[in-house]
Amino acid sequence: MSKDLSRTISTSIWQETPAADNPFFPEKSFCHGYDFYNVLLGRHSFPELVFLHFQGELPRPRELEHFNLLLTATMNSGPRSLENLAGMTAAVGGAPTGSALVSGMCASSGVLEGGAAVQAVMEMLQDLRGRHQGLLRKGLLLKMSYSRLAAGYEIDGKIPGFGTLFGARDKHAVRLAFLLEEKGLAGPNLRLLLKLERLVVPKRNEWVRLYAIAGASYLDLGFSPCAVHGLAMLAGGFGMLAFIEERYGQKWNEYPTWFDHGKYLLEEAK
Repeated sequence: MSKDLSRTISTSIWQETPAADNPFFPEKSFCHGYDFYNVLLGRHSFPELVFLHFQGELPRPRELEHFNLLLTATMNSGPRSLENLAGMTAAVGGAPTGSALVSGMCASSGVLEGGAAVQAVMEMLQDLRGRHQGLLRKGLLLKMSYSRLAAGYEIDGKIPGFGTLFGARDKHAVRLAFLLEEKGLAGPNLRLLLKLERLVVPKRNEWVRLYAIAGASYLDLGFSPCAVHGLAMLAGGFGMLAFIEERYGQKWNEYPTWFDHGKYLLEEAK
C-alpha cells in the first residue's frame, strides 16, 4: 500500500500555478493576488513588496514614506550595540558570514533593545488602548499614576520602551519622533507613547527609546507586534552585515572593544 506523499500548504499570502511540463515549478506566483514575477518585479521597490506581504495590499504613497522612514531609522544601531558586537566578534573569530550574521541576529531578538523589546512596547500600547478607551477619548490618560502604569506593565523593573542610551537621552528617538510629526505621519499610538513619557521621566529620569518610537509607529501603520519583532531584527541586519564584512581579515586579538555602556558616549574618530 503506497503512501499519499502529496502535501497542501495553506497560506493566504502566496499562490502558485504549476507549469504544464513540471508540477513542481510555478508557472505563475501570486502574492496576495498580484503576479509577483510578471507584474510586480521590476515595477515596485523592496519596501513596497515587504509591505505587501504583511498587509495584503501595496502601500499608498504616504504609507510607503512612513514605512521607509521606520526601516531606515532602525537599519544601523551602531558598533557598540549588543547585536552588532556579537556579529563582529563572530566574524573576527573566523565564523562564516552567515554564522556571524545569525550570531548577531540571535542577540537582536532580545528583551533589552531587540525584537522582544519592540514587541513588548507594542503590546503595552495595545493593552492600554483596549483598557482605557474612555480616558483616551477624553484626553485624561495622564491622570493615570506612574505606580499604576508600573504595576500593569513593568518588566524586570523597566517600563517597556523607556531608558537611556549610553547614560543619556536617546537623541535618535527624538529625531525620529520629530520627523514623523513634521511629515504628518505621527499616529495615535505614537502620541500615546509620548504621553506616557511624561509619566515616566519625573519618576525614573528615563526617556522613550528609538526602538519604542518605531514600534508605536509600526502599530499606527497596522503591523502586528509579532511581525515587528522580526521586522526590527531584519531591518537592523543590513547595518550588522556591513559591520561583519568589515571585520574579516582582522587578527584574533582585534576583537571589538567592550566599552562601558554607561560611560562611553562618543564614537571614536578614525
